[in-house]
Amino acid sequence: MTINELSKARSEITHLQSFEHRLIAFSTRLHGLKFFSLEEYKVILNYTNENLDSNTTALAFSNDSKHIAFSNGVFIYVINLQNRELVRKISTNNEEIDILSFDLTSLYVIAGTKSGRVLQYKYSETSLLSRICSFVSKKKTPKPTDRKSFVSAIAFHKNKIASSGYGGSIIVVDLHSLSTKDIISPDTTRKNALCFRDNNTIISGTVDGTIHINSISDKTFHKQISAPFRRIKQIILMPNPEYIMISGDSNTLSIIDIKRCKIAKSTYLEFEDKVGKIVLIDDNTLVVSLKNMKILEVEIPNTRKLQSLLLHNSLDEAFEVIDSNPMLKDSNEYAELEEKFDKIYLEAVEALINQNQKLALQLTDMFKNIPSKRDKVRLLFEAFKHYPRFQTHCSEQKLSLAYAMANKFPALEHTWQYVRMEEAWKNAFKSAQKQVLQGSFENAKMYLSAYATVLVKKDLIKLILKNNSDFIKFLKAIDNKNFSIVEELANKHLIFKEIPTYDLLNEEINYHLNKAQMYLNKGNVKIAKKYLDKIKDVPSVKEQFIFLNEKRENIIRINELYKQNDFISCYEMIDNYKYLADTEFGLLLEKHWSKIIHKCENYALSGNIKGIKSTLGELLLLSTRRDKIGDLLRVSFHTRIKILMAKKTFKHAETIIYSYLDIFGFDKEIDAIMKLYEIKSSSKLAIADTQNNKPQRDAWINSDIILRNHS
Repeated sequence: MTINELSKARSEITHLQSFEHRLIAFSTRLHGLKFFSLEEYKVILNYTNENLDSNTTALAFSNDSKHIAFSNGVFIYVINLQNRELVRKISTNNEEIDILSFDLTSLYVIAGTKSGRVLQYKYSETSLLSRICSFVSKKKTPKPTDRKSFVSAIAFHKNKIASSGYGGSIIVVDLHSLSTKDIISPDTTRKNALCFRDNNTIISGTVDGTIHINSISDKTFHKQISAPFRRIKQIILMPNPEYIMISGDSNTLSIIDIKRCKIAKSTYLEFEDKVGKIVLIDDNTLVVSLKNMKILEVEIPNTRKLQSLLLHNSLDEAFEVIDSNPMLKDSNEYAELEEKFDKIYLEAVEALINQNQKLALQLTDMFKNIPSKRDKVRLLFEAFKHYPRFQTHCSEQKLSLAYAMANKFPALEHTWQYVRMEEAWKNAFKSAQKQVLQGSFENAKMYLSAYATVLVKKDLIKLILKNNSDFIKFLKAIDNKNFSIVEELANKHLIFKEIPTYDLLNEEINYHLNKAQMYLNKGNVKIAKKYLDKIKDVPSVKEQFIFLNEKRENIIRINELYKQNDFISCYEMIDNYKYLADTEFGLLLEKHWSKIIHKCENYALSGNIKGIKSTLGELLLLSTRRDKIGDLLRVSFHTRIKILMAKKTFKHAETIIYSYLDIFGFDKEIDAIMKLYEIKSSSKLAIADTQNNKPQRDAWINSDIILRNHS
């Protein structure tokens, strides 16, 4: 791997991010931020700001590279990098900010606070849009030195946001609906790193050096891997999504195989100083910042590198690349590399059969120092030291000795003697199988008698001859594709699973499962049912069948509700059965919801309560998304009060404040507005003990003011 130094910062690098067109941006503790082009190999933008300094607690770049957001405590500054102007200075109502991030659309700024709240803002507005979730200390009498709470990590996937904080839990929620939150609790340890594997899998890294892999929908699914270092800071998904790269309190980077739940490469890369931040630019380029303020570009070997090596027949170099980059093992190029090795290996076998050891050595010379191949090459030459004796056993029909030798030295299995011996076995087995089906057990025994003492064949022969009724049932069940009987007998006699027709049957079962899933996602329940019916009696896939059949029934049900124009029930079904959101119909409904919500957010930020109610219509009463709807209504009240105060219509503003307290109760946002009102109006609000006026967040659903015309 090639490592180049791109830049040397003048102070600690606090943030590093990549964008399209091979562009990276990094911020520093004391010297602002820079954009660096990997195409031109130079800095293309410098930016400094009097508020962007050592007191900055959090910073984020928008994913479209047009804006930054940063905080120096209780304010969030949003800057347009194209004209370098301040877009918004957002007050957080004394919430100290620890983490900032833009969502994937670059529309929202997400803030994690020292009090454990995850807050959502529109980057172009000052009002809080939503409190996504909270991590609150549950200690009844916390010590004075205890931090009451915190938010430690945030990650995004499509419309989903995952957050972790105090208590070690991970909360996953849809930004647009805030429907039922998925709470994952792998352990109570602080997690500073989060990464989505896909729509249903979340990966986290703890300060004690543990990687957790959790399913979002199946709370029982949990795998964990001990990392080679502590304080895991970042997890990034590699081009081969079966692998992740992790960084921690170390000068090394590690690769984790999340499919097999093991460390693939504990020291994938090693640097001169501790790793700060890492970003993957493409499948060939990694950028790393170090504690010594250097920014490095690392060229990662990829499939194009393998293609070049294969083209030039540099197979030893190709295997070296594979050995140091296990992520490439799932590629077509790796399969081609193994095929080339096998071809050369067989040529070496042929050379040794013809007693041409010199040629065999020449053919295998390039592999003798390759860790993954040297033992196989060594054993090849070791095997052919015994080849004359193996030939003798074969010619004298001493099958037990010949098979035992081939089992000890697998290279001998490529000789023509072994191939002929196996062909004879297969013919004998087929003939015996026919005799068993016809009830001629003595004839079957006769066909197999020559193999009675062959250890590797003994169990199968014994099973056929002594449990012939089960074997007959097994063969007939395979012919009739009676999956349940096949599986029952295979579990009873494990050796049946070694028969090739059994593997073919399993492939067919998986084929039916995959087809059923595909057609369900497309909404074609009739064709999906045909595939499900074929596996309904297979014990090993019973749970999968039940799940897919339930999914099929729910797809039918949601389509019926849609035809009845019962949109509330449609969305409630999507929220209760989240797999429906991934179907074509579910995606259509969610797209419609997102369009509505964007419109309502604009109404909320302009103080238009009627606009929200009109746009939502009957969906105002949607119970599973009540948190999001309630947040929009709160924001509309906040904005309306601020507008009235700006116009100095204080009496009207006071009336709406009282209404807000009746509907939503007391919260941080209204507290800040009330204090501002008293300053601007020079009058005291006639409200006593507001702190105790804390109804449930969804209590607004009982308000006559909100529900007027929606009964």
